Amino acid sequence: MPGCGLAAAAACLLAAGTAAAAAAAPIIDRRALAERHNVRQTTIDPAAPLTVGNGEFAFTADVTGLQTLNATYVSAPPLQTMSHWGWHRVPPELANVVPSSYEFEKVTVAGHTANYATNCTPTPAYNYLRENPHRINLARVFLRRLQPAAKPIVESDLSAPSQTLHLWNGSLASTFTLDSQRVAVDTAVHPTLDVLALRVCSPLIRRRALGLGVAFPYAQTSFAGGTDWHLPTRHTSEVVGSTLNHTMDNTTYFVQGRLGSASSAAAGAPLFTAGKMSHDWTVAAEPRSDDCVDLTLWFSREKQRAPPPSAAETFAASATAWASAWQSGAALELAGSTADGAAELERRVVLSQYIMMSQEAG
Repeated sequence: MPGCGLAAAAACLLAAGTAAAAAAAPIIDRRALAERHNVRQTTIDPAAPLTVGNGEFAFTADVTGLQTLNATYVSAPPLQTMSHWGWHRVPPELANVVPSSYEFEKVTVAGHTANYATNCTPTPAYNYLRENPHRINLARVFLRRLQPAAKPIVESDLSAPSQTLHLWNGSLASTFTLDSQRVAVDTAVHPTLDVLALRVCSPLIRRRALGLGVAFPYAQTSFAGGTDWHLPTRHTSEVVGSTLNHTMDNTTYFVQGRLGSASSAAAGAPLFTAGKMSHDWTVAAEPRSDDCVDLTLWFSREKQRAPPPSAAETFAASATAWASAWQSGAALELAGSTADGAAELERRVVLSQYIMMSQEAG
């Protein structure tokens, strides 16, 4: 073989064989690879909520595409809206802890020195260090009936659910029947902003019988999704224009809304109205000539000056970013394999990739 000495003959042959195999190998159809593992559900399964996210912000939904069935999806994993910046610390005085009582020891590792509390015994002071800071559930976003005397939507109110998590574009499509009418919900997250986009379509929307709600829980230190609905006096929420401000102790964040193609607040109408319970808000129902309503919610630590992108813009940005992500990096296709478990291995790899891309903050 030209250019190959005896000592390198084996290496040359291997390289040539590898190059020939690579040239002959078919290109993986990455869209087909992702789409054949779309997640589909036709039942209400509290153990199988689905998540859309961008790696730094994620929204976990029930079979309605939102967090409507909060009373049903109470086990792990619970329904949550979380971000990499969403942390809370209980003030020491509320936990009956005196920080000055801690005993600290200087510990040096690889040239870095830090102080660590060494009085680690099962005491309130020890538990406080272990539990704080903790992640928080930023908000519950859900469907609600809008009639004054209407009851909250529960599992038994729904029939014929059908839900698909579209891996290629990172969106969730959900349909079901509620109050004898078909409802369709699309859900996605912006690829670079902590923005949740929703599109809800149903004859109930035109009749102003169905709308959207946003509710804020207090944080929780135990491993229960960072959610406590039983401490309404420990936090505050208020509406300022098109933005909801939520404060828990020393933690404050903002949820800015945009309804339809333009913020209704810009026309002088409040976007959110107070509900019957504390920290419960209803997205203002506007007279509509069609069956659909679009909403985007921008979650942030600082109040944003610019309006959120529209739902249409967010869905488009999500689709573009996810397609680009699937076409970069490694891919494993085992469609032609006859080995036992090949199809399941491929499915697990693809879904693991989706989970990493949608939920791995950092």
